[in-house]
Amino acid sequence: MSGFVPLPGLEHLLQQYLREMALDWDVLKSLLTGPQTDLARHAHGMGGKCAMMGDLALAKVLYALEQEALAGRRDQVASLLAEADYLLACRCPAKIN
Repeated sequence: MSGFVPLPGLEHLLQQYLREMALDWDVLKSLLTGPQTDLARHAHGMGGKCAMMGDLALAKVLYALEQEALAGRRDQVASLLAEADYLLACRCPAKIN
């Protein structure tokens, strides 16, 4: 179960989306210790993919993560990362962590 319903006409892309999100998640986690601008850029790209598919809950968290990273608020980044981790685990549990 993916935890959300893709936008009409995009259902056939669901499995590809979930695979890409799992890969993107690994990249996002690898960027935590680097420049926050890199983390923000990657979170923005992931959020765009989510929004395109209709996964608005995850997109909202990733866009908030982007803003907090740009503001340098690592404590808020960590909190949003945990929220995104939960949402993503609901979508593709075998791929996360």
